Amino acid sequence: MSNSELVCLAVAQALLGFTSEARWLRFARTTLSPMFPYLPHVLEDPC
Repeated sequence: MSNSELVCLAVAQALLGFTSEARWLRFARTTLSPMFPYLPHVLEDPC
């Protein structure tokens, strides 16, 4: 996934008011998967 795709997803999450990462990823996978085929299935620990 490119940096620009990550930025687009972060902006969409904020504009749509998703505060839960799990709910956002569920929504994004079901709704946006044709545009973003490489969405993560689980959150990765950034450490």
